[in-house]
Amino acid sequence: MINPDKDGIDHINIYSKAKTNLGKLLSNFAWTPFTCEDGLFSSIEGYWYWLGCKDDRLRDMYGFKAKKLGRELEAPDYQDDEEFKRKIKSALRCKMFEHPDIAKMLKESDLPLKYYYVFGGEKVVEPKEGKWVIEEIELIRQELKKGLHNSKTYDTKKILYGECDCGASAQPSHSCPFSSEICGNYDLCNCCENCENQCAMDI
Repeated sequence: MINPDKDGIDHINIYSKAKTNLGKLLSNFAWTPFTCEDGLFSSIEGYWYWLGCKDDRLRDMYGFKAKKLGRELEAPDYQDDEEFKRKIKSALRCKMFEHPDIAKMLKESDLPLKYYYVFGGEKVVEPKEGKWVIEEIELIRQELKKGLHNSKTYDTKKILYGECDCGASAQPSHSCPFSSEICGNYDLCNCCENCENQCAMDI
């Protein structure tokens, strides 16, 4: 049973009305501008709903206003879709990379991370749909503690687009020059720039 009065004492609630500054900053509502594979956004919340409707007004939105506009545009509150989750996870990492102050606070924290709403100062509601977000933030925390996110090792392109078969950082999805030209196959791949150039030379 979660005791909201212990927020910051035996756990950290990731919530816009949390008792800790870190909990508020880690919330999707927080104004924490970042650039991800889909461009610039003011908050994770704005990006979350943008993914459901692609209305660019959401790029500049944060806090409850982002949720309110997203719902008015009939974007879903939750998407049980692997590509959606991949993009949000990637965005969380971009947010952390572009806000080293938040990354430092997260790295130095040790309390368990929670996600719940508090109603009337007493009633606690834990949304099951947000569990994977907390798990991703915990994974980022562990990586920060291991020193995997410094300027030398933090490869933004690899986080955004994944890894090419050769091990290099991939690119945004594109059609393979060789497959499209020779085979008429326009399936998308995300190979690195060197591999794409090699494919073009093989034509």
